[in-house]
Amino acid sequence: MQFVTTDRPDLELHSLLRQSFQIRLMRWLNGKGHPAELRGTIIPEELYDEQSNDSLTRAKLLLRAVTDADLLPIDEHFSVKVSHHLDLGPR
Repeated sequence: MQFVTTDRPDLELHSLLRQSFQIRLMRWLNGKGHPAELRGTIIPEELYDEQSNDSLTRAKLLLRAVTDADLLPIDEHFSVKVSHHLDLGPR
């Protein structure tokens, strides 16, 4: 996975926030099953238990969120872009 940003390199806070987001996203994607916080709320108990050891569940969730489909697009150049805006006030 590649992360590309338009951060201001002169602001250390931008770099730290970007790195924190990347680490957290990769950790989340590498997790198994659904996040524990969703058990019995958005994700029914039965489905949570059924997919608890599935290492593809989170990747499938991300794919569905960005494409509204369960399969990868046919386009070989398909990519996902995550944008953010950090307003630190006046310079």
